[in-house]
Amino acid sequence: MERVTIIFNELNILDFLIKEAFYFVVSAAMITAAILIDLSTGIKKAKALKCKIHSQGLRKTFTKLGDYLSIFYFGIIVDIAIHMVSKTYIPVGIALACLASCTIECISVIENLKARKSAAGKVPEIAEKIINAKNVKEAVDIINTIKELTEEKK
Repeated sequence: MERVTIIFNELNILDFLIKEAFYFVVSAAMITAAILIDLSTGIKKAKALKCKIHSQGLRKTFTKLGDYLSIFYFGIIVDIAIHMVSKTYIPVGIALACLASCTIECISVIENLKARKSAAGKVPEIAEKIINAKNVKEAVDIINTIKELTEEKK
C-alpha cells in the first residue's frame, strides 16, 4: 500500500485531476455557449428564409454537444500522456479540443449570418409575389425586375 501512495504522490495525480476537471468544465461551458449561439443564429436564419423549424433539427444540438465532449475526452488522454512524460501539468489536449470546437461553431455562426442577410432570404417573398400576381403580365414584370437586378450585380 505504501508503494501505491508513493507513486500517487510522485505523479501528483490528485493535483492533475483537479486541474483537468476544472479545465474540462470551463471548456464544456465554452462549447455549450458556442453551440447555443450557433443554435440562435440558425433559428434566426430559418425564420428569415421562412423555413419551418422542426424539433428534429433542434435535437441535433444535443447530439453535437455529445460529439464535442467526446473530442474533449481525447484531449484528456493527450493531457494524461503529457503529464506522464513531463510530470508537469499542461492542458494542451483539452485546450486544442476546445479551440477547434469553438472555431467550427464560429464558422457556422458566420455562415448563418451571411445566409440570413443574403438575397436568398428574399426568394420566398419574391416567389410569393409571383404566385399572387393578378395576371401573367404582372408575374413577367416581377421576373424581369429580378433579371435586371442580377445583371446589375455582375
